[in-house]
Amino acid sequence: MPSFDIFFLSLRDPSKAGRARFTQTLAHISDMPNTKIEEILRASRTLLFERLSRERANDIVTALTQAGARLEIRPNQAPPDTEQEVATRKCPRCGFIERADALECSQCGLVFAKWEREQVRAMQREQRLEEAMAKAVQVRQKWTERATEYVSNHPLRGEIPAALASKISPQETVFMFVDAEEGLLVLTSRRCLCQRNNVTLSLPWELMSGIDFGGGLLKKRGDVSRMQMTLFGPVPVGGGESSQKLVWQVNDLDAVERDTIMSWAYARKFPCGACGKTDLQFRLDGSKVHARCMHCATDHEIDLEEALAIPILAN
Repeated sequence: MPSFDIFFLSLRDPSKAGRARFTQTLAHISDMPNTKIEEILRASRTLLFERLSRERANDIVTALTQAGARLEIRPNQAPPDTEQEVATRKCPRCGFIERADALECSQCGLVFAKWEREQVRAMQREQRLEEAMAKAVQVRQKWTERATEYVSNHPLRGEIPAALASKISPQETVFMFVDAEEGLLVLTSRRCLCQRNNVTLSLPWELMSGIDFGGGLLKKRGDVSRMQMTLFGPVPVGGGESSQKLVWQVNDLDAVERDTIMSWAYARKFPCGACGKTDLQFRLDGSKVHARCMHCATDHEIDLEEALAIPILAN
């Protein structure tokens, strides 16, 4: 494998500032003292490095050219002399070539140890996020299978209104309709869909802090008994308004239907996208729903349409 020699010819900027820039750069990537570098600057042609590997020669030429040097590179038939090469590193921010033992970049001031710690933390955050998302996908699949099983034993009654049907993803399964005086409530494997005040609401199951069937017989219209169904949770209701609960006057559901709805509302929880725990505290910010993990304090934005908790990870 051939090696390469590098000769110094001159400086593009021979001023005091130009000489200082070249001196600093050459001192950083070699063991040369400043007195030796001054001799090089006074000469018209000097051998700086010999028998360098291709990678090492490229790094040095890049660094010295950026420092204003005019160079000549010649191939050498002898193999690279790796023992004479000083280990270097490239600054990940500005690309400046430094000695491998440098603590910070002399060009942009980046502290290498701090940058490396940040990279490790970023990799750990990404890994935790990937693990949490993988777990969320598994949970979503589990509940889709549960919804499919339920509807196979309890056929749907009625049809979905077009305004709600257009909101349902092919990946989610409708398993129950709840007929209410306020309108039809469509329950899917991901969420509850309904219309209130001409606004379509998407209410992920995980967003519900609870559900209650109560109030006894509230109304009787013909032969239909109306009972109260209440969903508790931070709910945006459109127009920048929000509520901590929504109430429907529903037809009297049978015991199986009530138990199914309550089990879905109480069992579903968003996992934290950073640590995977399932203890998110929700809050409303206008029409936006946010959540904070009570274990690692990671903030999340809740995507109501996709029924996902998206972590807001700091850089």
